[in-house]
Amino acid sequence: MRTITSIVCLALIASLFSGVTLARDRAGTIERGKTSYLIFCSNCHGQDATGNGPVAQLLTIPSTDLTLLKRKGEEFPYNEVSSAIDGRKDVKAHGYKQMPIWGVAFGRKRAPIINEIILYLETLQKNP
Repeated sequence: MRTITSIVCLALIASLFSGVTLARDRAGTIERGKTSYLIFCSNCHGQDATGNGPVAQLLTIPSTDLTLLKRKGEEFPYNEVSSAIDGRKDVKAHGYKQMPIWGVAFGRKRAPIINEIILYLETLQKNP
């Protein structure tokens, strides 16, 4: 009985530490997403993601306000945003579907960078 209690206590302690680690990892992921966003996205979408970047006025298609991706009462549209970034969804302002104008920059780290950017964008949503 004492062994079972010890195992349960160790499992609880381990789960508490893993929760702290997950929160720290998520915060790091979001910070990396912000950095990538500022490098790859802010010229068109703006530093605050509202679509007012320095290049936005030169575009024939207005930049999307990325703070309004989540509709009130709904889940954040992770898959839709992912497909817009990675080129699966045709976004005319991003170039041809087969070759987004920034796609090559992500290279082999494409999936983690996209995920980090999306998690960062999720934190900016005005519709909680």
